[in-house]
Amino acid sequence: DSTKVNKLSIFSKAENKEEIWFQKDGGIWTGHKGDLEVDVEPKNIENLFDGLLKIKTKRLASRNKEKWEVYELTDSMATRVKLYDGKEELLDLLVGKFSYKPNQNQRGMQQQGGISGLTYVRHFDEEEIYAIDGMLKFILDRPFNSWRDQTIINIDKENLTLVAFEYLNGGSY
Repeated sequence: DSTKVNKLSIFSKAENKEEIWFQKDGGIWTGHKGDLEVDVEPKNIENLFDGLLKIKTKRLASRNKEKWEVYELTDSMATRVKLYDGKEELLDLLVGKFSYKPNQNQRGMQQQGGISGLTYVRHFDEEEIYAIDGMLKFILDRPFNSWRDQTIINIDKENLTLVAFEYLNGGSY
C-alpha cells in the first residue's frame, strides 16, 4: 500500500551506489542527495510505485546464491530500493538484470511495437531470485537529476495573451 510509504531510498549504479532518498511530507515528495534537496516530479514517484505494486512473479529463477552474479543481484551489481513507513522498513529489494522479451501475436510470431521483458529481483536478506514482468530496473537505476521536477513555469495557457522575448542587449521579437 503506497499510502503507508513516507520515505524511500535507492542505491543505484547510475549514482555509484550513493544513496538518493525521497521523503513525503504533507503529500509532497522531495528528493535528497547529500545536502541537496529538490522537488520531485510527481509522475516519477507514481511510476515507481506502479512498478513496485504491480510486481507479478513469473517464476522462481534460482535458489542458488552462486547465480546472483548471473542475474546481477550481488550488492555491487544490483540497484537496491528500501521503502519505509516512518522508521519501519517495509521492503528491502535488490533489482538486477533485465532481459528483453519480444512481443508476440497469438500465433507466436514476433510483432512490432512495445517492449516488454523480465527483471530479476531478490529480497536483500534472501537467496531466492525471482523473474518479474516489467522494467523495474529502468524505473530505479537512473541519475538523481532525472527525478527532479523539470517544470520551469506553470501557468494556465488560457490566461496568456502575449509572450514577448527580450535579449540582454535590448533586442526583442
